[in-house]
Amino acid sequence: MIHHLKASSPFQEDFHSPGDRSTTTANLLRPDASRLDELHSEIDDVMSRQQEALADLKRMQDTSSLFLDMREQILSEVAATVAALREGLPTFPFLPRHDADEDDASEERHVETVTLGDTNEDVTYDDMGDAALALSLSADARDEEYHGVFRFDGGGPAAIDTFLSEDPNPDYESPNGTFHLPNSGSVSLFVAKETGFGGTVHANSAKTLEVDAPGWYSGSKLYGASLTEATFDLVKVSIYEDDAAHGGTYHSVDIDAANLEQLTVAGNARFHLTSIAESEALQRVDVTTDGEFLLSGFELDHLEDANLSGGGRVVFYADSTSTQAESVRIDAEELSGDVFPLPPGEDTLNISIGAFDGTARGNAEIIGSRTGQNNLTVSGRDLTYTGGEGNDYLHYRRAGELDDMAGFRIEAPSASVHFADLVGQGELALDGGLVRASGDSLVQTEEFLALTGNMLHPDSTDGEVRIVANGEVELDAFRPSDIEPEDYNSAYFARKTGDSHWSVDEEGRFDGRFDFDGSVTNADDETLDGLLFEDDEGDLFYVLDSDTDPGIEAGADAFRIGEVSEGWADGGSVQSAVEVDGFIDDNDLTLLGVGETTLTEHGELA
Repeated sequence: MIHHLKASSPFQEDFHSPGDRSTTTANLLRPDASRLDELHSEIDDVMSRQQEALADLKRMQDTSSLFLDMREQILSEVAATVAALREGLPTFPFLPRHDADEDDASEERHVETVTLGDTNEDVTYDDMGDAALALSLSADARDEEYHGVFRFDGGGPAAIDTFLSEDPNPDYESPNGTFHLPNSGSVSLFVAKETGFGGTVHANSAKTLEVDAPGWYSGSKLYGASLTEATFDLVKVSIYEDDAAHGGTYHSVDIDAANLEQLTVAGNARFHLTSIAESEALQRVDVTTDGEFLLSGFELDHLEDANLSGGGRVVFYADSTSTQAESVRIDAEELSGDVFPLPPGEDTLNISIGAFDGTARGNAEIIGSRTGQNNLTVSGRDLTYTGGEGNDYLHYRRAGELDDMAGFRIEAPSASVHFADLVGQGELALDGGLVRASGDSLVQTEEFLALTGNMLHPDSTDGEVRIVANGEVELDAFRPSDIEPEDYNSAYFARKTGDSHWSVDEEGRFDGRFDFDGSVTNADDETLDGLLFEDDEGDLFYVLDSDTDPGIEAGADAFRIGEVSEGWADGGSVQSAVEVDGFIDDNDLTLLGVGETTLTEHGELA
């Protein structure tokens, strides 16, 4: 059965059309200043007729009691009319209103109150104008009991509340209703404690959504084409057995809101929000949770700002975020993860920031959880990262070029930092942890330079430098089985050169000093010692000893010269100390570092 319910006023006559009624109402609530002269004329006319009536009565000497009653009635009505007109004149709007919102605010909006129980009947409210909706739904611990189609075309706010059914469904098989609110400017939902809501809401004119759910908000779908702001405040619930021990039962919502720009989440619940359609507009996310918030399906291309706090955890499921935002800031310092029981192997904060899809490189500022576990990936940007006291995993990749190196500053008590295909320079302020460089990378800090893959030599395809907490360095420790040793190369150069210097004796042999006290190992093979130089333009060159014995001995006379990313000089042929000395002088090279490399005699690299 379909109920077509039309809103009408008892003060309007039946023959008035909806257009007539709206016009009459508008004229009453918004009088025009042009009617002022008409009102004055009406007052004068009433007073003139009063004087004529009094004169007539005075001329009637034999007035009957009927005429005396009429005289009193006329005088009373005239006096009341004049008083009412005079009272209204001081407040008459001499200038027309030009702000429709002010008019609306001065009116008392009609609120249509509806209660629905366990039924599959369709209900439709037509011609509601700008009326608001207060909808109450009988519900059990799982879902609302209504399972029909409800339609309300009013333009005012729509509020949906649940209340506990008198006869809750013990089997948790309550169906869900469908609610069409095509003209509502805003939608709010309150899911009462011990009740649930899982209905589908179509509200494509609503700009804002507010959900307050002490009860279970699960399996719901929301369609909001105009929605720009959504707020969720969700309370921990445990519908299923043993769920309390894992942080409660998930609240889960699917949302179709292509224009959603701001999202706010609060509470101590486990909440999974999924976008089921295009969703590129989201710019700001504010989360304060003692539970778990999972965001998936959102493309997050425009995400600029995320502020995360509370005792819970937050995960953004997206391949990469912020590709349309030149600057992005994530602040999760107060997201502790000390209230929600963190699943084994899971993180307090997990997010991936993509490269900016613009002419500039873009930048990212990230403050990780101070006490929890952070797992972050940043691509193609300059990076500032501040970690916490927990376990930090930072993947920084695919940024910078030799003539435009990426900049970074990474600070944490302890962290595992992985540079992959990165050409960058900056500061590493770590008390402990692990630093890796892999792929085709050049990582330069105040302490060292790490070179891998084709950044070291164009014929190399990969490589790895691992710097562990105690300062030990491993080169190519985990070479993939599908890459040959000669194609997998890396180098480590310490910036502290000590007494190291290049010079030759009178006989043209090396008599400088190689002062390197680091510990470098190569699991696959031996290493070559080397000196790293820099010219005035910032180009980097390395001079390698030709034998694998530790250090560069006095009297050495066989070297190889290479340029970072360019390859061997003179095709990799052996150079004498005199030739190297000439090369250094001709290119005005300055010693930059000392270290070791895996570029030993392998195939074409020899």
